[in-house]
Amino acid sequence: MAALLTAAVLLGAGLGVGGWVLLRDDGASGEPRAGPTVVSGQPTAVPTPTEVPTPTEEAVASPGSLVGSQPPEGYNWMTHGLGFWIIVPWDWSMTDVAGGVYLASPEGSGELDLRVEDAEGVPAFDRLLELEETYLAGRVGYQRLRLEAIDPDEDSAELEYRTDEGRGIQRVVTADNGVMYALTSFGPAEDWPGTKEVYRTVVASFCVTDCYVGPGQ
Repeated sequence: MAALLTAAVLLGAGLGVGGWVLLRDDGASGEPRAGPTVVSGQPTAVPTPTEVPTPTEEAVASPGSLVGSQPPEGYNWMTHGLGFWIIVPWDWSMTDVAGGVYLASPEGSGELDLRVEDAEGVPAFDRLLELEETYLAGRVGYQRLRLEAIDPDEDSAELEYRTDEGRGIQRVVTADNGVMYALTSFGPAEDWPGTKEVYRTVVASFCVTDCYVGPGQ
């Protein structure tokens, strides 16, 4: 069974990066493209875990529903040396970062950060609380909009928030291979609907085991 992503915050995992390959519709491999530098916030106190809220319809992004399928128009499959597959917009820039990959839209309207999380034995919901307190709570205008578990059958949680700089969404999951993965998406409030749609597509395509990418690979 494919092990699927769900997401979180900008932070380094301290792991080596094995590189990525973009797979175009013609089957050819693309070349890496430079992307913006990722900057993390300053650490603060770690919060106390709270009761896990139940998932809402808003939180469910049909994880893995695009595995084995043709990429949507404007997207391509990408595989990374850290062992995951995702569908990404063909015109977004991509660059390796510590423990993952960073993607940014050409016009600067949105960004995605996908990493391996170094948090062995910590539940995804508790890890997301830690990340919120450490990297988000101190940002100007920070407001939590939603924080909840995603699927009772998997270790995953999702946070949606706003700051004076824009809107963001983060998801953390422990996949079938025992590795915790994190995905962050952030962008200006006026461009948020489009940025969030890209995030949902990436979540729906993420796979780490038994991956079959469909036509267009």
